[in-house]
Amino acid sequence: MLIEAVEDKMPKLYARLSLGGELGRQIERLLCEGLQLLRKDDRETRDQLQATRDGIEKKQRKLLEAHYNDAISMEILREEQQALNTQLVAVKRDLELFEADDRDTEQILSQALDFAENCFQMYARAPEHLKRIFNQVFFEKVLVVQDDHEYKVEPAFKAPFDVIFSPLTASLATQVTRLRSTHFLSYNPRARGKHNSPSMTTGCAWMFSTMARLLRSKV
Repeated sequence: MLIEAVEDKMPKLYARLSLGGELGRQIERLLCEGLQLLRKDDRETRDQLQATRDGIEKKQRKLLEAHYNDAISMEILREEQQALNTQLVAVKRDLELFEADDRDTEQILSQALDFAENCFQMYARAPEHLKRIFNQVFFEKVLVVQDDHEYKVEPAFKAPFDVIFSPLTASLATQVTRLRSTHFLSYNPRARGKHNSPSMTTGCAWMFSTMARLLRSKV
């Protein structure tokens, strides 16, 4: 099949992919909530790093006090502070990476969702050289398959679009929205109470944690 024939089919592929309408809003909400759940699950690690940092800084202050009170020599102070500084630099670096990863993940997800929502319009208006760039951003490759003597194109997505356009994502988004509408449009995946039955809580918690793992591995 000629490359020109494949390119002729790409606008229909982008039209099929565009995440407009209610389903698009449901998927966006699910992915954003999945990201928030991931952050909650990671909070313990961040808290541990912050506690370690605070503990090291406290030890440094105590060493200075001990030196000022003539309890330890300058040589011992220097050696101990050097060891603590090495630990502190490592912990601060881990914290900075943690926070930068949060910011980068949120930004990448937001931009990817915008692209997914408007991909058909942007592709249709783009000149040819930008269309090729679009294809490189969205797809690892585009497969050509024959169905009833007709050639079709099927995409293999790059991250994070493989999560955004996944049938699993659409299914989870639809299920969560249906559960919300059944239970007064409110849902807390961690709560149990009047409007959160154990089965619903377990099912939706699984859905959100699944999306969180997908986002962690793909974004």
